[in-house]
Amino acid sequence: MSIKEQLTADMKEAMKSHDKDRLSVIRFVRGAIRQAEIDGGHKELSDEDVIGVISKEVKTVSYTISEPTRQAEISYAVFCLKKKTSTPNYTPGLRGDE
Repeated sequence: MSIKEQLTADMKEAMKSHDKDRLSVIRFVRGAIRQAEIDGGHKELSDEDVIGVISKEVKTVSYTISEPTRQAEISYAVFCLKKKTSTPNYTPGLRGDE
């Protein structure tokens, strides 16, 4: 099963279990993957490319968590932390604290 298929299956499971946090993270990741496909000329991404997209998002989230400069950004940082902790299933071998 490809990573994209796993994301779709996990999204369905999150919808059935009413896990809003997990669902929002999966939708965010799928959106980033779709955007990368569009930016790449509408080509299907391989699992390695998908891992690269997720890795980039994890690094962005890590930076956002470490640099909240205003009170309004703290809630976004909390959301990003949830995203960071939910993505290890899709990035084998990639540590979440990088």
